Amino acid sequence: QPPGETFDDQITDPYGLQKHVDFAAEHGKPISFPEWGLFRNGDNPEYMRRMLEWIDRHKPLYQTVTDYCPHGVWQCKSNPRSSRVFRTMLTEMAAPAPPAPSPTPTPTPTATTTPTPSATPPTDPTVPPSVGPSPATPSPVPPGAGAPSTREWCVSVPFGDWLGPWLREHRICFRY
Repeated sequence: QPPGETFDDQITDPYGLQKHVDFAAEHGKPISFPEWGLFRNGDNPEYMRRMLEWIDRHKPLYQTVTDYCPHGVWQCKSNPRSSRVFRTMLTEMAAPAPPAPSPTPTPTPTATTTPTPSATPPTDPTVPPSVGPSPATPSPVPPGAGAPSTREWCVSVPFGDWLGPWLREHRICFRY
């Protein structure tokens, strides 16, 4: 983000975010954001929130956030407000959607009948055999047994100065 530009400027610039979305749609191609993040304008939670909303709305094939100081949100302590927005929104986006309520069926009234006496003589009543209730064993429903999620949000997590020399970055994906 160039110095002093707002997120709205980034959308409407001649080669801005909207132009990318429109160009991809015109050519039947997916969009991607290969590198985005805070740049030059410091801790900017509004930019972070709006970019994450833009990503969620336009469903890029992939996206990566720049995460080196002074622009990062995972390991860099220079941007606490943007970092809080980033982590909170990723958590909310990754949370499973609550199940849709199922409608309660409305009972259909039945016609009432008037009993008529029978011509046969009554018989002695018999005692039905005593049957005790049998306990039902509930079967647990495994987590995620519903329809699989179709939304996914991925982020690369570098291990920083301490483990970085020995371990590569890891990509963590959330389905929601």
